[in-house]
Amino acid sequence: MKIKELPEDFIVEEIPYDYFLKDNGFGIHYYYWLIKKNIEQQKAIKKVSKITRKKIKEISFSGIKDKKAITKQIFSVKGKLKSDENGLVYKDDEIEIWFAGRGKRPVSIGFAKGNRFTITVRDLPASFELKREPSKIPNYYDSQRFGRDLNALKLGKAIITGNFGELINAMKISDFNEIREKFTKYQIRFFLSAYGSYIFNQVLMRLIKSIEEDNVIEKLGFVFIKNKNISKIKNDLKVPIPGFGLDEEINDIVIYKQEIKQIYDEILREENITDRSFIIKSIPEISNEAMPRDAFIKVENFKVLEETADELNKGKKKIKLSFELPPGSYATMVIKDLFVDLI
Repeated sequence: MKIKELPEDFIVEEIPYDYFLKDNGFGIHYYYWLIKKNIEQQKAIKKVSKITRKKIKEISFSGIKDKKAITKQIFSVKGKLKSDENGLVYKDDEIEIWFAGRGKRPVSIGFAKGNRFTITVRDLPASFELKREPSKIPNYYDSQRFGRDLNALKLGKAIITGNFGELINAMKISDFNEIREKFTKYQIRFFLSAYGSYIFNQVLMRLIKSIEEDNVIEKLGFVFIKNKNISKIKNDLKVPIPGFGLDEEINDIVIYKQEIKQIYDEILREENITDRSFIIKSIPEISNEAMPRDAFIKVENFKVLEETADELNKGKKKIKLSFELPPGSYATMVIKDLFVDLI
């Protein structure tokens, strides 16, 4: 099984709320589509900055998109950019910029209500049939959340635990002050979130194993549900992401409250931290607060678009899928669950 053999194999399109796609004639913020192909987000933003003659801090996006893919997302700037009669601002082999609308609010996190994916899975056995359903897919954070070589996770863990042993040789960082010198507050908060995401994954995996018992598949460091038709877990289950105020979030849980509390107690002891560890006293504004997260991915409008011979892998098959996910859920986790038998 292979994905992303070609950028065209992984297509992502943001789904903004309708308000942001209507040129209502008011507001100083102008919205534009950025379509990028096989280019890293930061490099694309630098190109947008140069083309629009706007500083990077004046360009607002709602999230980061994959490099080896074709992605379509909204950004905003103050003031209108010059475009042709069709709304095209700029186009080359890596990026395109198109006018999308105008409004009173800049693009920010929460701007998009979801993402639409079109993914081609290649190098499948010629006789393969997709039998797993796009339901009860655990809402894990996938590896891209933790940075290259897990550096974001390692940095976040070092900040929270105060243990910089792993970083001293690899990244020449021995204390929090050196992290503050090398990275922005936004980056540091991302590191803290990466560590919290890792703990969330561990909690969810242990919870699924404890409830489903023998009805699990363990692959690639994740736990999936083997037979979804006999699964005991309810679809509306929520599990808190760790942070300060974790006890309050656990108390608000309706189902499996005691199980989640017990698992969290175990993991926090193992990590030698508490929920208060996520409060960074020297930079309180980047401290992470606990919040609920859906335990399972809500896959909408799932379709198998195509099942044909794979032209890139002789004698193999490819399947093209389309589906929509809410913000924060990973399409790669959907693919891993659906094709877990081949992993």
